[in-house]
Amino acid sequence: MEYQQDIDSLIEFILCHAEDIRVCVEQKREDDNGHGHTGGGTTGHMRVSDPTALKAIRAVEPIAYIHCPYGPAINNKRDERYIPKPEKWLLVEAATRKRFYDDCADGVTKHIYRSRYLMGDYMENWRQTCMRHVPRISKGTYYTTRSSILFYAHQYAYNIGLISPFGKLY
Repeated sequence: MEYQQDIDSLIEFILCHAEDIRVCVEQKREDDNGHGHTGGGTTGHMRVSDPTALKAIRAVEPIAYIHCPYGPAINNKRDERYIPKPEKWLLVEAATRKRFYDDCADGVTKHIYRSRYLMGDYMENWRQTCMRHVPRISKGTYYTTRSSILFYAHQYAYNIGLISPFGKLY
């Protein structure tokens, strides 16, 4: 169950902070880290020192991980969350948003998704979310909807190879 909670926490973070993750991915893709070449030496790969070729190679290579800052800045520092394979996690976020927000006809599901993930506070509890909605949303409906959203995201992540059937990150 520990792995399940870790994956749930990661999925909820990604659903809530998708825009921050996109910015981090773009910054990492643009950042050349001062490396003037790839390969060569004992790597078994040809040395490439052409800046245009390097830019093209980096543009198509998947990003292995990012550290995504979140929360308030204290002493000009923010907390960071390690996210492996961020571009694939953004696919999970886009598919989940499309299913439960963009293409959703159910107003209650749409409200719960928007309140929990799009308004920027995924730590908000069911009472805060449900009291803003008229008619009131029951606690059972809230947790069932949240569970459906997480289940869908789990399944999508499994299908694209991000997590194992047992809920561990690959």
